[in-house]
Amino acid sequence: MRRTVVRLAGVGVVLFLVGCWKTGLIDEYEDPDPLALPEPQCHGSDITLATALPKVMILLDVSSSMNDGTPSKWRQARGALIEILDQYRGTNIEFGFDVFPKRGGGCVSNKPIVQDTRKNNVDKIIDSINELIPEQATTTPLYQGLKRFTQKEYAKEFVSGDQPGFLLLVSDGADSCGTHPAVAIVPAQPSDLQQVTADLLTDRGVRTLVIGFGEEVSEKQLDAIAQAGGTEFSEYLDVQNKDQLEQAFDTILASVSSCTVFPIEKIDRGSKDHLNLYLDDELIELVPDCREGTGWIWLGNNRDSIQLCEETCAEMEEDLSRLSAAIECD
Repeated sequence: MRRTVVRLAGVGVVLFLVGCWKTGLIDEYEDPDPLALPEPQCHGSDITLATALPKVMILLDVSSSMNDGTPSKWRQARGALIEILDQYRGTNIEFGFDVFPKRGGGCVSNKPIVQDTRKNNVDKIIDSINELIPEQATTTPLYQGLKRFTQKEYAKEFVSGDQPGFLLLVSDGADSCGTHPAVAIVPAQPSDLQQVTADLLTDRGVRTLVIGFGEEVSEKQLDAIAQAGGTEFSEYLDVQNKDQLEQAFDTILASVSSCTVFPIEKIDRGSKDHLNLYLDDELIELVPDCREGTGWIWLGNNRDSIQLCEETCAEMEEDLSRLSAAIECD
């Protein structure tokens, strides 16, 4: 019997209830947990998949070392970026663009993002690239460049909405500013970079991919970022010239463009744990990450999109009709 709290007019009624409770006629009362949520329910159904609209933010190192080389690394990077953006113009990818260090900012800068992600944004990004020149300062605020994207007011379009977000980092060096440059300029450790990348994934649903340009990169730092980035590219892509850089861009963008899908039907929270994917009627394994190259993973904090791992995506051969999905409750 449930005990209900009410105002009682008679003392005798109160004594009667206490007596019943002590003699076991009324079961001992237990307060319900006010924070307890109802158990999510699973609702079985077939699911239709479509190609997603991913957002890709290109984050480019423009420290003074990009002036090195003949032709300079900056000239090569600018050419590769413009060519790859032209190639992917009109595809399902929404592009954005940002740099570190900011113009005249050194290790510390509060300047806004160069171009946030938007549809049909390629021309504006190319204009921004053509206006850029590498900074004269020798500082490389790699950690700070990543950290900005964890801030609520920075790159609002990129980190908002249900579309999967990918941060594509290109660097030719190593962090030289550290985690708190306003206090002390001490280079960030690989563990610092790994943590801020993990925060991007956990707090913003943003996955990070890394390209290292040239021989002066810190392999430990860039690999630490790639390993925490949440993609199949768990090591940084090593490039030494314009052609290799353009090929690395193409490899990453092709994966993001063709290997990211989303369910057209809205799937409730309780059913997402029961989603199964099939390629030619063969079950594809849900995996924690794509480091092994096969399987699929959820994207975003709300698990609104799906990415096929590299080998599984290649096996699909860009034929989405071979891919099927269903909610299959236990």
